[in-house]
Amino acid sequence: MRRALALAAAVLAGAPLAAAARPAPRVLLPDLVQRPPAKLVVLPLDEDDGTTHYLLAFSSRVENLGLGPLIVHGVRRSIATPTLTATQLVRVSGGATRTRNVPLQIRYVEEQTHRHFHVLHFETYELRNAAGALVLPDHKTGFCLTDDYRSRTRSAGKTAPQPVFTDQCARDEPDALSVTEGIAVGWGDLYLPILEGQSFDVTGLPEGRYTMVHRVNATRALAERSYANDVAATELTLSIPDGGGTPRLAVGRSCAAARCS
Repeated sequence: MRRALALAAAVLAGAPLAAAARPAPRVLLPDLVQRPPAKLVVLPLDEDDGTTHYLLAFSSRVENLGLGPLIVHGVRRSIATPTLTATQLVRVSGGATRTRNVPLQIRYVEEQTHRHFHVLHFETYELRNAAGALVLPDHKTGFCLTDDYRSRTRSAGKTAPQPVFTDQCARDEPDALSVTEGIAVGWGDLYLPILEGQSFDVTGLPEGRYTMVHRVNATRALAERSYANDVAATELTLSIPDGGGTPRLAVGRSCAAARCS
């Protein structure tokens, strides 16, 4: 009996402890948060034919407050194909990455202030009247996703200490066969009013109350922790001066919803 106990003790002393059951890998999804339209301004634009158009310009912001980065990767076999097929790269705890096929495309944009690859239909803009009816849809071609600023809101995951996506989406490289872009945890993508596509042509629009609505990931093509914070809006009022001219703009409330009222 003593010998058996001694042998058992020796075996236990020299044997490694049984490995604890490992938890299943954790999928570190991003969480895209649409911020309300901001920096609204009405700008006159003189055309070559002598007419004047009035543009309602604005900025747009999308932040990633999730557990992992948003990463969109695009590839094509040759420059004969104008669009790149997109996939979403999702980080998993432990360092692995999973690839998701997504119904999105990436295309090079030649506009003056862009000249890089855009993820098409990443974000959409709408101008709606007081009744909620669509008045003007957006004509934005797409978005180059980069880490432009650090969010002031706490994220679910660990905020990246430095910007990660900074290469400007293969700027001035129209023949690139692949591109990777995205938004790191705790960072935001910003588009200013001076850029192409950041405006509505409100020439001839009746004066009254309107709501500008911004939506990110509207088709839910990209996997997120939550889709509940993918829309935001800002109310505004346009009035026409006596005798015409540049419409007057009064900016109202902003909210994390499609309608603030």
